[in-house]
Amino acid sequence: MRWHYFYGFVVDSNAMVKRGLEKGLGHTATLLDREMTLTRAIDDLLAEADLTSWCNLASVIGTNGQQYWCIALASNNPILTPYTHRDMPPQELIDKLKATLQKPDHVKPMWFKCQFGR
Repeated sequence: MRWHYFYGFVVDSNAMVKRGLEKGLGHTATLLDREMTLTRAIDDLLAEADLTSWCNLASVIGTNGQQYWCIALASNNPILTPYTHRDMPPQELIDKLKATLQKPDHVKPMWFKCQFGR
């Protein structure tokens, strides 16, 4: 079995938690509460942008070895995402996700190794 890789943008976790708190999607009493608030905020953001069908949330490892949440548009496993490394998402979809996440122009989506399992 091989590792799963995801293609997308890492999320600013603190900004997503703040969004979740502002929208009443959870709280931060414990680490689990914080993570649930973060994932609910991401789900809410993707729903507002009509991207839910095209994106998948994945825990990934950055180039520095740290864990990040990634909103993925593609993966190396067609079961996990609608697009794969052989059938990449259209540029319009990448641009829409980038704009939704308010990423600067120089930030590009990347391939990230999944944190869990192979």
